[in-house]
Amino acid sequence: MEPVATQPDWAEISARLRGNPQAIPWHERRELAQSLATALDQTSTPAPLAELLELLASDPKPEVRHAVAVLLVQMDDGLFARIASVLEEDSNAFVRNAVQRSLDRRRRGQQEATRKRRHAQEIQGDYVAMERMHGRPAAERARRMCERFAEVLVGTAVHNMRGVLTPMKITASALLRQAETEIVDTRQLRDGLARIGDQVCFLERLLEDMRAYSQPVMAIRRRERLADVVAEARSVAGEYLRGMGREPGAVEVAVSVPEGIMVDMARHQMVVALANLIKNAHEAFADGGGSFRAGQIGVEAQVNGDKVRVCVRDNGTGLAAEDLRELREFVPGRTSKKSSGTGFGLPIARRYVMAHGGHLEINSELGSGTQVSITLPLEHDEAEKP
Repeated sequence: MEPVATQPDWAEISARLRGNPQAIPWHERRELAQSLATALDQTSTPAPLAELLELLASDPKPEVRHAVAVLLVQMDDGLFARIASVLEEDSNAFVRNAVQRSLDRRRRGQQEATRKRRHAQEIQGDYVAMERMHGRPAAERARRMCERFAEVLVGTAVHNMRGVLTPMKITASALLRQAETEIVDTRQLRDGLARIGDQVCFLERLLEDMRAYSQPVMAIRRRERLADVVAEARSVAGEYLRGMGREPGAVEVAVSVPEGIMVDMARHQMVVALANLIKNAHEAFADGGGSFRAGQIGVEAQVNGDKVRVCVRDNGTGLAAEDLRELREFVPGRTSKKSSGTGFGLPIARRYVMAHGGHLEINSELGSGTQVSITLPLEHDEAEKP
């Protein structure tokens, strides 16, 4: 069979298969089906390509039909309906399972597209409402402020990713050159792959933190015992650090949260916020070698009227005035840490706290440790629901 990867003559191939479904060896038919992924477009499918896919969907070999089932995610609605109706009734369970996986992926993709359209419409609606209430100049100024923040956020994220991808590329190139010499130093290979693995893990954390920061804040609040939430946050922080290969046991954590304090909150998001603060406090004792030196972290809570104030303080290295000024801007992606931080922990915590009607402040002095305080209302005001 002649290569068909660049500009295949789909009509000619279809004619061959119509005359004899096995005119092409089955493994080449499977490869042909797999290669069609690059030609598919969810908006429209050329008639010759659609005909070829329908022929392959009825192929005698289940391996070929399976390859077509995988492509269901990428097909336009008309072709999808025709081929899915055939493959859903396939006699081979291997093929039917592939169809169900494709249907699930397609459904999730459609839901995500709907969510994005809805969010875009909500933003436009907010802009129109602001213009109506405050006038076009105020609305335009708010829009420009959002655009500038987005520029800073995207620019910072790109900078951080390039900071990882560049050394990863250099390491991979060095390993490739070594492989081409046919003289492989296993120690260098192991170290290089370990560095690439660490860099991939950082990118995964960065993307996960970016996703968390972009998620809508939950409006549902429940009455939660603050001591339980702090205990869970401490556990989450410890599991995260141990998952990074960094045992937090050298750092003493003292918790002083009265059992009777009850707060209206979205529990998961407040656990994340407090866990981020506790993780950051541990970073004050990082020794640069993947471990922590001895130190103390205190987590305290105190009720004042209808609010509660939770403080996370450490006696670590503290922050220089310039670093503190940058952190107080709460721009996601900025970090004063040179090791494992993505720079999203504190902004995520602040976003969740503010969504609860509270506020977050950070104070630090070089050589004297850092204190981060969050203040939350004990009860959720229904009038303040987002």
